Amino acid sequence: MLLRSSINYERHLKDKLLELSAYVNVDSSCKIDPSFLREYYYKFYAQTLVYNFYVEKQDNFVEYVDSLSKEYLHSFKVPTSFVSAVLSQVFDDAKKLNLQNEVVPLGDVHYKGGTKYLNNKKISFHNYPNYDTLVRTIADIVNVIPVSCLPLQNNESGALSREFIDVNNVTDDEKKVEEYFYNLGVVIPFLLLLRAIDVYAENILVNLPYPVLFDLECIFTGVHEKDPNYSLFHTGIIKVPENNDVSALTGGMEQIYSYLHPSLHNENGLPKIKWKIKSDLKADNLVLLRGNYVDVTKYIDILLKGFDCSSNQISKRMADVRKAVLEIPTYIRYIHRPTYIYSSRIQHYLFPNVYETQDSIKFMREGLQSHSPMFAVTESEGILNYESESMSKGMVPVFYNEIHSNDVFNSNGDLITKNKVKPVDVWLSHITNIEEFFYKQRKILRDSI
Repeated sequence: MLLRSSINYERHLKDKLLELSAYVNVDSSCKIDPSFLREYYYKFYAQTLVYNFYVEKQDNFVEYVDSLSKEYLHSFKVPTSFVSAVLSQVFDDAKKLNLQNEVVPLGDVHYKGGTKYLNNKKISFHNYPNYDTLVRTIADIVNVIPVSCLPLQNNESGALSREFIDVNNVTDDEKKVEEYFYNLGVVIPFLLLLRAIDVYAENILVNLPYPVLFDLECIFTGVHEKDPNYSLFHTGIIKVPENNDVSALTGGMEQIYSYLHPSLHNENGLPKIKWKIKSDLKADNLVLLRGNYVDVTKYIDILLKGFDCSSNQISKRMADVRKAVLEIPTYIRYIHRPTYIYSSRIQHYLFPNVYETQDSIKFMREGLQSHSPMFAVTESEGILNYESESMSKGMVPVFYNEIHSNDVFNSNGDLITKNKVKPVDVWLSHITNIEEFFYKQRKILRDSI
């Protein structure tokens, strides 16, 4: 028999919550992924349950968890309303996307659509973003980007889908590792050309000998309000000094601090939630050679060789690239505030002493107003209202922008606000001296490793 102090309380609670969520399904032929249910129920109920364990003066957490019932969970109205809103959104998305069998949400669930789903070896999503035509056209023009770095995207029956790429990051062949870093060097100037951000470890994967750019929704970005000089540091490709290393290049080599999810610990038989914990970065951006992560510093010359080849070729073809950008409609994700700001505020509200005394929308608004937007908009009230409404239902808001327009809209195409500057105009300024820009970024890349 296990000692109470040795039981993993978080796993035990998640297992029980999954058991209580088993009744959830879209219809008899379409069920929600159990691992998703397990994590979302835990995320929304954990703080309340631990709090009430102490309020009710219980002394055995395992017995308390084992006694949980659907009715008991539903007595906590705020976390139950968050679960209900998220599941309703997933049901709605599943119907719109005609998802069959098991519904597997990927990443955050977004208010009024925008969530991506795994669907028969494809990634399915509704309406936006839609950047594939322009990205592939530019890749064809510069004629240096391997096609294997860009997953195929299709428009099927009103829904967008992207091919699912398997991870292949283990090899005994050092030549494949060299090819990988050369190809990574090639794609970096391409990403810089596109003014890409959010290319962190979780948004790139290894399929030797290629880096796969499976999420390029954050391209043609605007001028950052606090840090207007776009550079390699904005992309996520390299580590930003003093921050956790979540970069595409080296993120995952060491543990990082996590702050966004309640981590339930067993301390001498009693439950305790911690927020700052060290954890492994769960991503597929690193190469393993003969069972060990490769040392990136050994491949810096190969990486820079790929960078030089690509940047030179791009510079030669800028007239054609410019023409394509001006002509092809392209829908990108607009990031008003970093996702962690939304997620942390939602989790803060889920403390019972907070949600029992404060209005959800007012609480979300006040939290957002202490964080400046990343990019300037003409009118902030509408987007602040939408953000607060989304968060009050436990969901992260998501926005989009067509690069030739000022309009910022949601997944349904509803106008939320307007950019002060069109993305295409920011980009045209960005490319005025692309050769000098690439030269400076090459130095940053070299010095970062």
